[in-house]
Amino acid sequence: NGYLLKKSFSAGMPVRKGDLLFVLDADLLNTTLYAAKAQLAAAEAQEVEARNNYERALPLAKINAISRAQLDQYTSTYASARSSVQSARQSLENARLQVGYARITAPISGIAAAATAHEGDYVGVGTQFSSLTTISNMDSLKAELSLPTSTYLRVASGERAMYDNRGLLSNIRLFLTNGEEYEYAGEYDYTQQSISPTAGTITLV
Repeated sequence: NGYLLKKSFSAGMPVRKGDLLFVLDADLLNTTLYAAKAQLAAAEAQEVEARNNYERALPLAKINAISRAQLDQYTSTYASARSSVQSARQSLENARLQVGYARITAPISGIAAAATAHEGDYVGVGTQFSSLTTISNMDSLKAELSLPTSTYLRVASGERAMYDNRGLLSNIRLFLTNGEEYEYAGEYDYTQQSISPTAGTITLV
């Protein structure tokens, strides 16, 4: 989470994987990082003190200079201090990871949609801008085609009709509402097992 400082792309334009898309203000993230470093330093200091007390208590317990309950207390305190250090280290790693998110790059190549947030907006999880943009992968096009069952069975005959029909479709012709027409080379994936009871069609993907 943070304030959006910069948007580095134009809506509707292609972007490549790794291209810089957004830059967030890292001040808040760095503050969290500094606090995590201080927390780790404090936890490590407490661990050193707890370890020293535990190591001093061991020989005293052997000569019965301290009670077993006291030794158990030193042991428990030392174990708790070690756990606190591990937790603080994890918090520090998470803070470093968050600082890395101040620069958001494209995870894939494709066409970037318009950004939902403007520069200066507070963005991130739990805000109205939890998603900044969408990148559409243009490498492939998935199309679901509904064919009359009579046509489908005529083209793909026998038991093979409901199971393996790769190669049944060699290309896809796409008609847009403005009259434009495109043809794509494609691969037939699978046939849905159900038949529409109202339209009498079967879906190919």
